[in-house]
Amino acid sequence: MLPTMYALGIIASLASVVAFALLILLVRRINQMEVKIHDLTLRDELTGLYNVRGFNLLAGQSLRLAQRAEVPFSVLFVDLDNLKRINDELGHSTGSATLAETAKLLTATFREADVIARVGGDEFVVAGQFSHEAVVASAQRLQDLAATRFSDAYGRFPLSLSIGYATSADNRFDSLRELVARADQAMYDKKRRKKSGPAEGRHTPLIPAEMESFAQTAGMQAPS
Repeated sequence: MLPTMYALGIIASLASVVAFALLILLVRRINQMEVKIHDLTLRDELTGLYNVRGFNLLAGQSLRLAQRAEVPFSVLFVDLDNLKRINDELGHSTGSATLAETAKLLTATFREADVIARVGGDEFVVAGQFSHEAVVASAQRLQDLAATRFSDAYGRFPLSLSIGYATSADNRFDSLRELVARADQAMYDKKRRKKSGPAEGRHTPLIPAEMESFAQTAGMQAPS
C-alpha cells in the first residue's frame, strides 16, 4: 500500500483537477448564458429574426464593409399583405403563424451573411452585399415562394408580399437610413398599385413606440 502521505497527495491532486474542470465548465456555461442573453436583445421573439436593434447594428457594419471594399449593397423592405384581415378573420394565432412562415421564406431565400430582420408588425427588412440584379432576382424568388403558401388550410388567404428595394453602387456612400427609406418607399409604391379603388391614403407606417429608433434610422416619422 502507498504511504499515507503519498495517498493524501494523490487525492489532493485529483481534487484540484476536478475543481479546475468544474471551473472551466462553469465559465463556459456563464459564457453561453451571456451569449443567449445578448442574442435575445437582438432577436425578434416570434420569428427568431433580428429585431430593430440587431438590424441597425449588423446592417450598419455590413454597409461599412461594402463601402470599404467598393462593392454594391442593397436593402429590401418587405410588407406582409392583409395581416389585419388574417388576424380579424382567422385569429391572431394564424396571424402569428403567417409571420413565422414569412420569416422562414426570407431565411430560405437569402444568404446566411445577409441581415434579415422583423422591424414592425408586418414589416421585414433584408440588407446585404449584393448588386441590383441580384436583389431583383432574390425579390422575384421570394415572391415565387410566397405564391405557393396560404395562411389557412382552405386557401382563403394566399401569402402575399409587397417588396421594395434600393441599391447603393458606383462607390456611392449612401447611409443605411437613406437606403431603408428608399426601399420602404418603393415597397409602398408597389403595394399601392396592388390595391384597387380611387381612395389611397398617404403612406404613414404604424410604428410602435419601441420602434421609434428604427423610424429615425429609416428616415420615417412615427404617427402622433
